[in-house]
Amino acid sequence: METNEKTMTTTVVMTEEERRCFEAFKLEEAKRKRREEQEANLNAYRELVDETVDKVVTQFTLMSHQLRSTKNSAIRSLMDLVAMKRETLGLKADGQWSYTFTKPDSKKRVTMGVHTLDGWQDTVEEGIEMVMEYIKGLASDDNSQALVGMVLKLLAKDASGNLKADKVLELRRIAEESGSEQFIDGVRLIEDSHFKTVSKIFLKAEVRNDIGVWERLPLNITEVTTDSEAQQLLLNVIDKKQEERAEVDVIDND
Repeated sequence: METNEKTMTTTVVMTEEERRCFEAFKLEEAKRKRREEQEANLNAYRELVDETVDKVVTQFTLMSHQLRSTKNSAIRSLMDLVAMKRETLGLKADGQWSYTFTKPDSKKRVTMGVHTLDGWQDTVEEGIEMVMEYIKGLASDDNSQALVGMVLKLLAKDASGNLKADKVLELRRIAEESGSEQFIDGVRLIEDSHFKTVSKIFLKAEVRNDIGVWERLPLNITEVTTDSEAQQLLLNVIDKKQEERAEVDVIDND
């Protein structure tokens, strides 16, 4: 004996008003489900962000501690070389801002030093005033005007309102050539007002490549190259956004 299963359907008779209410109900129900799915996806995304950022920052923190430890160790080792060099050659403290050590085969080298910031004592203004008084008293011939323009350029201040220390040496040369005591004294006062402050200690390691060019080992995470797969993952997203902007431009131009 065979039994045929058939889908049972039920016909519901609705008025037009009831049908509109039912359609509105189905629409609201669909919207509710989409909102719930979106909220669930957003919660999953937030959890993944939390886990990923925590993981990456933990890795970077470990790496930062390792870099600090390595830097401290390297400085101590290199300072041992500085001390041995001074003792061997009978040198006194020479006030160098950097030291470079190269292997005898010239294949590797390390540079240690400090970055400095230029500073000026308030007496620099008196020195500038003395120089300005000198150039005001110059004759108005072409040669004098050229000298005035040159001196004013050398006395021009940077965006921070400070003199450019590297220009003072040229200013001193011009003052000595002029033979003016007022000019020379003004420049000397400017020089005496200058001082340097240490901003950062730096280390640089380099190796020679196959064609003899020095290449710096990247110690900054931004400078370190990534593998092609990781690089392409990011570039694909960036390129995609550029393509989207280009398409918008084309549409707008039409």
